[in-house]
Amino acid sequence: MVLAWLAGAAVFFRGQWTSGFTKLQGNDGDTRLEAYLCEHWFRVLHGQDSWRSPIFFYPVKDLLGWSDGYVLYQVFYAPLRLLGCDPFVALQGTVILLSLVGFVSFVVFVRTAFGAGRVVAGIGGLIFTFANSLFLHAGFTQLDGVYIVPLILVVGLQSRRAASTRPLRSVVLGALFGILWALLFFTTYYVAWFSTLAAGIAVAVLFVAGPRRFVSQAGSARQWMWRPVGAAVVAFGLGIIPFLMTYLPARRQAPGPSYALALSYAGRLHDMINVGSGNIWSRLIPHVLPSVNLGAYEKTYAVTPLVVLIALAGGGYAAWRTITRTAARPVAARAATVLVATTIVFALLPLDTRFGSPWAIIYHLPGASAMRAIFRLEVVTGLLATMTIVAAATEASGALIARPHAAILRLAGVALLLLGLVEQVNTSPVSQINNHTQVALLRSATPAPSTCRSFYVIDSANATLPFYEAQIDAMLISQKLSLPTINGYTGYNPPGWGLEQIGAAGYQYNVSTWAVRHGVSSGLCELDLADMKWNQNPLVTINSEEG
Repeated sequence: MVLAWLAGAAVFFRGQWTSGFTKLQGNDGDTRLEAYLCEHWFRVLHGQDSWRSPIFFYPVKDLLGWSDGYVLYQVFYAPLRLLGCDPFVALQGTVILLSLVGFVSFVVFVRTAFGAGRVVAGIGGLIFTFANSLFLHAGFTQLDGVYIVPLILVVGLQSRRAASTRPLRSVVLGALFGILWALLFFTTYYVAWFSTLAAGIAVAVLFVAGPRRFVSQAGSARQWMWRPVGAAVVAFGLGIIPFLMTYLPARRQAPGPSYALALSYAGRLHDMINVGSGNIWSRLIPHVLPSVNLGAYEKTYAVTPLVVLIALAGGGYAAWRTITRTAARPVAARAATVLVATTIVFALLPLDTRFGSPWAIIYHLPGASAMRAIFRLEVVTGLLATMTIVAAATEASGALIARPHAAILRLAGVALLLLGLVEQVNTSPVSQINNHTQVALLRSATPAPSTCRSFYVIDSANATLPFYEAQIDAMLISQKLSLPTINGYTGYNPPGWGLEQIGAAGYQYNVSTWAVRHGVSSGLCELDLADMKWNQNPLVTINSEEG
């Protein structure tokens, strides 16, 4: 199985292997912010920073909750940094290792829960781990937190299985399940919230499909499941406290997006096949549906067409076998039935139609209003669809045992799954970060004069630098020098900040206004990114020019 992951990783991370990690997945915007935030936690572990207050947008506090937390990423990031990797390579290495965790835990889960064979489980694991949508959006490494979800499911499943025979083990695993789920929220809010929503929908589907059976099974399990469930609830309650301490203050400072803004990120029905550019389907889709915009980055999270068709067909087949009570492997058949229903409902939630959007209901659930890019939900839809395929294939395999030509039919099924794997390959140039350039930036940062207590940046050589690049340059230098900066870049901007464009005519005036208003004029220095030279008295020049 590890060899299968290595083959998939060789393709998915080909830009890294072939460049000797000179090229890294992502872009100069969000990915560098994510590296900054991972490095922030590394510094927190060394006692160098306050955990809720990274040192940008100075002197604003409690900024961590304005973006994802990346806490669980430290499991890999911190050791890689200790081994000598720079922050950007450490982040890339973290993503690669997370993909291994995602693949192995997916395989273990479907084999344990559904009784899936190794080949089917392995192909399903590769489709999930190296999905087209994850490759295309490699710049959003927070979405790679979906790799942690199967691991949490494995822990929960093992806790349930041990409940009647090994209660202590069950309780410990239940507590681990709860703490991991809480920390997933603190790591990647989108993935955690969407996954929790998917679990809720799956439970609702189970109840609607057979309320008597649901109540009966819940009642019979109560006598031996209350301890691990109680442990999970208590552990989640304790584990969610740091999350609440971080995000509740941030929510008061930066209220979430309006429903109208969230809906602007919703997909249309045609976006159900919007796999973006670089995919095998990218040339065909514009001819079939010219209205699909393959360049609309936040609308290109669709599960690939063949995977969708296999999931729908397999789930429908499993549902029929379940309803007619002819299932060869009832557990797998029931699981595929529930999963396909959940997949369908889930895929439709972030769509905007002429009749409105189902998100109008979801938006009012606790925590939903904090999310802006709601079509990212389809990343979790991909996990659901792939699990549907594996569960349905397991049922189909069991049904073929007594059939003539069973071996040929199985080979045909495997070939179909392999086609679903092939359609995940994407040729888009997603490795846009030059690691040498990033390391050179950090090395070029000269120590600030002793009088400097904070700083902001200008660029006398390139005033038209994209706003996010200049802001993140300032943040990375700030972190390297342990010197706060009034520049910054994250999910929101502080009220009255106005420093987005460092080359704008009113930039220096806005710097002065911010510094005076927030009492940081004394010791505020200016750093020119062009030559890394410091100006210790910039406000004197600004005020004289304004005067």
